[in-house]
Amino acid sequence: MVEIKLIQQHQIEQAKQVVIAVCIEIWQGVLTKDELSRYDSMSDIENVRSHYFDNNGTFLVLVDGEQVVGTGGIRKLDDEIC
Repeated sequence: MVEIKLIQQHQIEQAKQVVIAVCIEIWQGVLTKDELSRYDSMSDIENVRSHYFDNNGTFLVLVDGEQVVGTGGIRKLDDEIC
């Protein structure tokens, strides 16, 4: 069953792998996985509570059974931008 849920701590690594896979597909031939890690450490996902939940935001995962197959996050940057 496919469901959208708030991310749980045990899903962080799977969520990061989904983001990496999408970035590599979009930037195919331009950006490698190693280069991506130099540009984005994904500290926001590693510290999902402080970056999203404690900042008037949310981070969701699309799960198919126990497998994370999609992600999405939004957080407040200031009073007019999120």
